[in-house]
Amino acid sequence: MKRYLRTAPFHPALENAFCEVVGALRAGDPLNPIHVLVPTHVLGRHLMRTVARRSGVCFNVRFLTFPDLAELVACERLAASGRVALPPLGDFLIARKAIKARVPANGYLAPIRESPGTPRAVLSSVTDLKKAGVTADQLEAFAADHGSKKLEELAQIYREIEFLQVEAGCFDWSERLAMASLAARSSAALAGSLAICLYGFAELNTLEQRFLEACVEGRSGYVFMPDDVAGHTLPLTAWLAAQGFAPEPDTGGGAVSGPAALAREVFHEPSGPDEAVGRRPVTCEVKIISAPGVAQEIQEVARQILVYAARPGASFSDVGVLLRQPAAYERTIRDVFESAGIPHVFLDGRLLRDTLAGRLLRLLVRIRRSQYPRAEVMEFLGLAPLRSSMLRADPDASPADWDRYSREAGIVTGREHWRRIPALRRRLEWRKKRLVDEAAGAQDPARRRQVERDLRSVQAFEYVMNVLLKRCEAIPDRGTIGALMAGLLHALQTVASLDAGDQNAVQALASVARTRMADEEVTFETFAGLLEDMLAERSPPANIYRTGQVVCSSRDWSSARFPRRPGRIPSCSTPSGMR
Repeated sequence: MKRYLRTAPFHPALENAFCEVVGALRAGDPLNPIHVLVPTHVLGRHLMRTVARRSGVCFNVRFLTFPDLAELVACERLAASGRVALPPLGDFLIARKAIKARVPANGYLAPIRESPGTPRAVLSSVTDLKKAGVTADQLEAFAADHGSKKLEELAQIYREIEFLQVEAGCFDWSERLAMASLAARSSAALAGSLAICLYGFAELNTLEQRFLEACVEGRSGYVFMPDDVAGHTLPLTAWLAAQGFAPEPDTGGGAVSGPAALAREVFHEPSGPDEAVGRRPVTCEVKIISAPGVAQEIQEVARQILVYAARPGASFSDVGVLLRQPAAYERTIRDVFESAGIPHVFLDGRLLRDTLAGRLLRLLVRIRRSQYPRAEVMEFLGLAPLRSSMLRADPDASPADWDRYSREAGIVTGREHWRRIPALRRRLEWRKKRLVDEAAGAQDPARRRQVERDLRSVQAFEYVMNVLLKRCEAIPDRGTIGALMAGLLHALQTVASLDAGDQNAVQALASVARTRMADEEVTFETFAGLLEDMLAERSPPANIYRTGQVVCSSRDWSSARFPRRPGRIPSCSTPSGMR
């Protein structure tokens, strides 16, 4: 079976080589599938369109990430296990339970056992161990040999996490890859595959290497790697060489230009003092943007993007924004880009706490914890897209008017203060009746219309508050994590009408609430802290396949390629971490 390895700059040399291989394979067999492993779906969609543009058709070329192909290959084994995929946020709750179960009061990790960030830090370490193929038993043996109490406790937590996953009837990404590695050699999903291609990866972890090795056994394999400029691809190149992949000779793709040339110059080792002193300039369309603050930086980046997009033939989808510090820039990028009318998507997804659903849930928690303070309640009502069923009394009711009514009624905090709304409604009803009963000649039509409008708005306000307070009061002071989560989500969904993106965030939380992982009993105060930790996770990006939008990412650009035409390389950068 053929073993092909090609390294080159992404655009256009690597894309050209890939399209040539796909064309040659299709010339020999126009029907059987070609499986292409890619780091991201965005890159897969770009390659699919590239092949289709150059060949006129892209038939049965399947672009998949490692999790996609693993699920396809191992589906029968996974179904036979009787377990389901670990739901989003489930790993956090499992790690928290494992830490509480395995870290004693006098243990090495005892001082940070209750810290909010400990479960996520432990998960990160366990994930690294799984990627390296290190089992809990191996880690425990290593800890015993070296007398490390810290690693010994980590190994126990690692083992407990795996036990709790099985107990909950779930499997994670590492088990899926391991099962897929066992099934790949005889998998019906790969039967008849013309080739297994690997495109755009600069490194693979141990589990991915094992899976790829099983996939290419008895099948042709083609690897397309980005050009190495600083030694970052050498480990993968060495592993591929051991699997029989020999680099193809460079057929002459032309001189390297643009950012690739700049990267080669930056990472070039000078051969002598003269070369180190006098380097030649590199022709490359890279602009360095510096500004006094984050907002000014993003505004200038937006201006550069709009200037580029105004060129004939240019598209927003040609533009990529690389973030080194997402937390410092994400919210500003969203605000500025939306104001400028720049369509955009974050490859890394969005923090749940920054979604509308996340912001509303945090407000509901504050409302429930602080005995319904007026400021938080009015912020919630002003932010939430209220259901039409909530506004039957007055479809045109405005939360801005409700804020005024609540202030005039002297509402500050507490359930008793909110009982003043019915009293306000009764006063308006009396005022309306008085105006109606006045003599016809003495009536003030404008005043009467205003009173009637206020009455309808207050009636809607009263109904919304009755529903909201009833749902919040139904949430107990103590209960299981699942019960408290279900009550909070029920309160939100009863009042607010959320779009598809926010519904996905709600479903991610609801899926955890329905599992055995959320059976721990806690106080509402403890639950509020847990919710903050869970909302620190990211929701999957929506509409990533839509064309004509700027792609923003904190990942390596090798995972997020953009179609870039010669002479139009929209690379905007700032010294403080944004390109």
